Amino acid sequence: MNSPTQPLTGTLRAVLSPPSSIEQARGEAAAVLTELASVERGLAIEAGRGTPPPEVLAQIARAASIHDAMRASGRTVRFTLAREGGVAVAVHDADGALLRTLCLTEAHGLACAGPVE
Repeated sequence: MNSPTQPLTGTLRAVLSPPSSIEQARGEAAAVLTELASVERGLAIEAGRGTPPPEVLAQIARAASIHDAMRASGRTVRFTLAREGGVAVAVHDADGALLRTLCLTEAHGLACAGPVE
């Protein structure tokens, strides 16, 4: 009979075979714990609880001020996926009517300089 199941090897094989002595059992247990610890380290996600870097906070503040200025003037910017691929950028009034579309260069200029007229 031919089975696709592979034979057990390594630490798992050692765990399934009865140890011949207490020392062997301790050594096998230590090997299993070491292997588990290395797997856990590989899967660990390092997450900090700090704040974003100062330059990111400055960019967020700048985006908020542009948003506030545009909203005060009754306009919003919408980013959508374009049918032909890429990103479509449009300026709308407070009622949602399209005022104009922007190319990405204009959208970048908006982000750098402020509201579009």
